[in-house]
Amino acid sequence: MRAALEIRRGISESPVTAGEVVSSAQRLQVAAPVSAILVGEQTYRTTREVIDYSEAAPTAAKAGAGAILAWQALAALPRRGVDLVREPRTPLVGRKRELELLVSTLTRAIEERSPQFVTLVGVPGIGKSRLVFELSKRFDQEREQITWRQGRCLSYGDGVSFWALGEIVKAQAGILESDRPDQAEEKLRTAVAALPLTMDEATWVEREIWPLIGSSGERSPEERSEERFAAWRCFLEAMAERKPLVLALEDLHWADDGLLDFLEELADRLRDAPLLVLCAARPEFLERRPAWGGGKTNVLTIALAPLSEDETGQLLEAVLEQRELEAEVREALVARAAGNPLYAEQFARVLEEIGAVQQLPETVQGIIAARIDGLPLADKAVLQDAAVIGKVFWPGAVEAIGDIPNREVRGRLVSLERKEFVQQARRSSVAGEPEYSFRHILLRDVAYAQIPRAARGERHRRAAGWIQSPGRPDDHAEVLAHHYLKALDYTRATEQGDSALAEHARLALRAAGQRALALASYAAAARFYSSALELWPESDAARVSLLVEAGRARHAADGTGIDLLEQAFQQLAADRDLEAAAEVGVDIARRFWLSGDRDRAYEYIDRALALTDDRRDSRSRAYALVERAAYHMNASDNAQASRLAAEALPLTDAPGMDDVRIRALDVLGSSRTFTGNVAGIDDSKQAIALARERNSFSRLIVAELNLHCQLYFLGQLDAATDALTAARQDVERHGTADQRNWLRIAEAHQAILHGRWNAAAEMLEARIAEAEAGLVHYLDPTCHAFTRARETKDPQITAPALALCATVLLTQGRRKQASTLTSEVLACGHVQVAALLELHGAVTPIEFAWLVRDLGREAELLTALESAPPTPWLQAACAIAEHDSAGSLDLVAKIRAPSVDAYARLRAAEEAARSGSHDVAKELLAPALQFFRRVRAARHLAIADGLLAEGT
Repeated sequence: MRAALEIRRGISESPVTAGEVVSSAQRLQVAAPVSAILVGEQTYRTTREVIDYSEAAPTAAKAGAGAILAWQALAALPRRGVDLVREPRTPLVGRKRELELLVSTLTRAIEERSPQFVTLVGVPGIGKSRLVFELSKRFDQEREQITWRQGRCLSYGDGVSFWALGEIVKAQAGILESDRPDQAEEKLRTAVAALPLTMDEATWVEREIWPLIGSSGERSPEERSEERFAAWRCFLEAMAERKPLVLALEDLHWADDGLLDFLEELADRLRDAPLLVLCAARPEFLERRPAWGGGKTNVLTIALAPLSEDETGQLLEAVLEQRELEAEVREALVARAAGNPLYAEQFARVLEEIGAVQQLPETVQGIIAARIDGLPLADKAVLQDAAVIGKVFWPGAVEAIGDIPNREVRGRLVSLERKEFVQQARRSSVAGEPEYSFRHILLRDVAYAQIPRAARGERHRRAAGWIQSPGRPDDHAEVLAHHYLKALDYTRATEQGDSALAEHARLALRAAGQRALALASYAAAARFYSSALELWPESDAARVSLLVEAGRARHAADGTGIDLLEQAFQQLAADRDLEAAAEVGVDIARRFWLSGDRDRAYEYIDRALALTDDRRDSRSRAYALVERAAYHMNASDNAQASRLAAEALPLTDAPGMDDVRIRALDVLGSSRTFTGNVAGIDDSKQAIALARERNSFSRLIVAELNLHCQLYFLGQLDAATDALTAARQDVERHGTADQRNWLRIAEAHQAILHGRWNAAAEMLEARIAEAEAGLVHYLDPTCHAFTRARETKDPQITAPALALCATVLLTQGRRKQASTLTSEVLACGHVQVAALLELHGAVTPIEFAWLVRDLGREAELLTALESAPPTPWLQAACAIAEHDSAGSLDLVAKIRAPSVDAYARLRAAEEAARSGSHDVAKELLAPALQFFRRVRAARHLAIADGLLAEGT
């Protein structure tokens, strides 16, 4: 037997619970749909900030009465974030123009789907948070159409890594600070699944966002912040795609550098999204980032000026509830407030409390201190204990710090809220605990400053103990480290030793470093690790792994730290932990390689391989083999590269080795193709398929761009263009800045080859403008670029630089110098000539072959190319060296590169004209002239015109 239970609820609120209110509630209950709740107008107005409603049809009342307005409760609204100002008790004064500017900017972002970035700048108390609140209030009635999320930057040290962004993500997913990791993970998965993302993107975004709210996770040593930024950008973009999005970030002056970098990248990268990023910062922020938003049309900075004397007077009257002030008192208050709304409010409050303007302190800090001193001792103690936690706090934390019963704490907080020191949040981020915040950070700062220094250490220790108890310790690692370090500092200052506290501090600092490293906040991670190393005993076995983490963080932050990695390598090798030593050795080698020190890179990679000679099936050996193979490939020693990659490939079948396997397939495919083995294309396609399957977008993009290079090397330009087009989608969505730059250069090179020279020039000019401060470009002496390239000892870089420099020198008539540089290319055989194809050099093998002919060194080129792979490029170069112009033109035609074809025809026409075959020259020049005229190649047109004139 089954029974169906139908539930309806009707709620009507009134100060009394009898008579009309009961009757109205009954009628709402009858009208409510099954399993639904209807509420009346009073209940709706009281609860609409925390409950999402839809308007329902009015409900019939009893005879003679009007219809009852009704709303259906849909769900509890998710938290917007934290630190939103509650309904102010005073009207907005003197900020109408700034508010309207914010409203119009948000409207533009929505209507034009154009991301906008606004920074409110002003001194403390000037009204930044109030303006943020007023904007949110203006759009409250449209919350079904707009998502508003808010986060704050914490004032701990140099900022907690990405804390504001983490608060935004937690608010979106409904994650509480007290949630366990499994609860948080499930909520995040649900939130990401609700966004307009593909399954692959959703998996990737969830994985990359998780460190913002939970576990530090595992990160590969070479991962960079941009890879994580791409996922976060994708998440926010999807949020905005679902509904127009406002991100409000308070106290940006305390933000960590990583968050600021992310916001600047967001402003650069986002294009088609209805998004407003609204930041509030103090003036010193612009000293830290003077170029903030500079040169971007979608970035606006609004400096908030002090209120006028009249406006300050209006505000004072509002605070004092229209109480008439004597002219002398009013004048004194207005002068002291100096146009600052917070100052005016605090001066007015203390005037109410002490009643005499002559006794008012001169500064706002003094005013706040006087107000705090006027509190009952119990209220003052609660306020100071709350200040230890920060601007936002919970009664449970205050109870733990001050050892005051929770019920008493809550009662004191009600009193402090009434006196406008603190305010309760609409929704708490800790289950079972109401959440409070100081009404302004200055109130918190003054309350904290009044705590005797000798008493601060114990308070911070207790705060750390409370923070450790709920939720996800990884998420709070940096906050925990702050409290333990403060506790240790204050304890030492009082000359009290505490070895247990020192141990808590070093463990917390290491955990904070791991969290920052997982978020790619390298400078913060380096600071935490440095502090942890200072406290870590030299004899502790765990110190060696701390050295590795610290070394990686420092190197990523500022290029130092290799010395720490070398210490760890030596210690691990001495302890016979050979596999761990080998992995660190590979890590060191990569860092030397990226810095251009090839000799040290080879030294450490060979040491890593030697350590694993007796462990030929180990993970660390596979790691080292693939790294060594990549070095050989980059040095154009492709035969050795393919051998090592093939040796490593079977070792990557083990679980957890997907990333290494993708790289092994990529290196194997590229190196095989560059030896002329077209089977390498299949290897690369396998790498691409596996990377896409595993959502390894960084590896995917590298493999896609390498496939493009291989097809270009083989002379299959149409297929190479298709591969580049496919890569572009992933680069634009998921790529790093380096990958985007690589893509632009590849596309510019494709444009040159296909005769779109103006487009290529625009792409390259844009790239040059971005890199103006650091990159060598065409405005510099070409030979300076060559000097820089030679230092790398990398044929992919040196060969194009040598060939370009030699070409320029010969054009200038400096034949001897051009011949010297050409000798360097020829001395390395086909490796250097083939390398002209690998990084889209400015000089192709066709042009280099004509350069060699101009210098009369054809035989040397033929010798160099004897063992070269049989690609159309290199075969055409051989034909040019053999003076087989017709054969070379046939081979060039197969490549289908109009620019190269036109140049080859021009040079063949020159040869024909010199031999007196002017008709042949004219026939060769006809299609070349069409191309040169279209691209306005003035120098080549002049040469062609001269040849035609000779034949008439």
